[in-house]
Amino acid sequence: MVPHSTLNRFSLSTIALSVALACSNADAQTAETQLLKRLDDLAAELNSVKDELKKMKEKQDAAPPASAPIAVAPSSASDTQLIGYGELNYARPRRDSSATRADVGRFVLGFQHRFNERTKVVSELEVEHAVASSGDSGEVEVEQVYVEHRLNETFGARAGLFLVPLGLINQTHEPHTFYGVFRPSVERAIIPSTLREIGLQVFGEHDNGISWSTGLSTG
Repeated sequence: MVPHSTLNRFSLSTIALSVALACSNADAQTAETQLLKRLDDLAAELNSVKDELKKMKEKQDAAPPASAPIAVAPSSASDTQLIGYGELNYARPRRDSSATRADVGRFVLGFQHRFNERTKVVSELEVEHAVASSGDSGEVEVEQVYVEHRLNETFGARAGLFLVPLGLINQTHEPHTFYGVFRPSVERAIIPSTLREIGLQVFGEHDNGISWSTGLSTG
């Protein structure tokens, strides 16, 4: 037979355990309820943000398109350009010092004027050996004078006196484009650099680095 005191203690323990479980269940239900409420609040905020973004997009789509910016012509400071370069030569052969030579090979003055974004005129005047007379080898020549018009970003055309696209340095013949004191022998003896003719020319300059030109000129 179980003592009466033992039964009392068991009953009290059972009651305490029941109360504890009930409190735990109540706390869990409260936490779950708060979590669900928080999720509902976040969902409502997200829907509100979506509505605002939708309204902004609708206003943006309904707004009239912005007009294209008006092309501004270059300032007068850049419409006209003066360019030029000079070439001073000095050569002293190792085996024949008597053939030492110092010379102002050429002096070039260039003038460019841009009429608008697509059309410009280019000209160059060259003086060779710093002198031009019947008894000297120097000369004065108009190396280039032509009008260039760009049809678009890729294609264009030229008309006038221009450099013929022949050889390695005929079109780009400044002193820093070749090695040595003087221009290569081919460009001095075979191709009379700078070879220039009067005519019409069309050209293309592509984004992949390929460029070309063709035209008709005097012989």
